[in-house]
Order: sequence, then structure tokens, then C-alpha cells
Amino acid sequence: MVSPAIESNIADRPVDRLRIVEGILSLLRQDHIAKRYRSRLWFILPVALNIIGGVIAYMAIRHDDPDKAKNCLLVGILLFAPYAIFWTMFLLAAPFAD
Repeated sequence: MVSPAIESNIADRPVDRLRIVEGILSLLRQDHIAKRYRSRLWFILPVALNIIGGVIAYMAIRHDDPDKAKNCLLVGILLFAPYAIFWTMFLLAAPFAD
């Protein structure tokens, strides 16, 4: 026999997972209407300069087009992540190279 506390905890788990998925999808959702059209060329900055370019693009267009600004920042972070992982592994393995 399952206690009521455990049974209610089991029933709540799918809702918690749904909330997590909704939270992740809310990052990708574009609810704002752009005040002024901004060119897609702003994505060159995060591609070229990774996270720094993403921050620059975000700061430059955040008031005119918040969705494009958020996407530029996400592109910069996502392109920076593999470099960060590689260099962290490289620097941690360097003392053992002998």
C-alpha cells in the first residue's frame, strides 16, 4: 500500500516536468513585437566574437527588437560553450602531458 504523501508526489511529477519544458520553451518563444526592424546582419557579431559579440548585439538592439537581441545573445553563448569546454579540458590535461 502506497502512502498518500508518496502517491501525491508521484502525481505531481509530470506537472513539474511540464513546467520545466515550458520554461525552456519560453526562452525560445518570441512574444514581443519589434518597435523597429533590425537587420539579420546583427547575427554576424555573435558568430564572429562569440559571447562578447552576443552581448554587444544584445545591448545595441535590445530596445528596438528584444527577441532578436535575445537570440543574438543565445547564439553567442551557444557558440562559446564548445570553446570553453575544449580549453577547460586542454588546460586540465596539460599538467599530465609529460
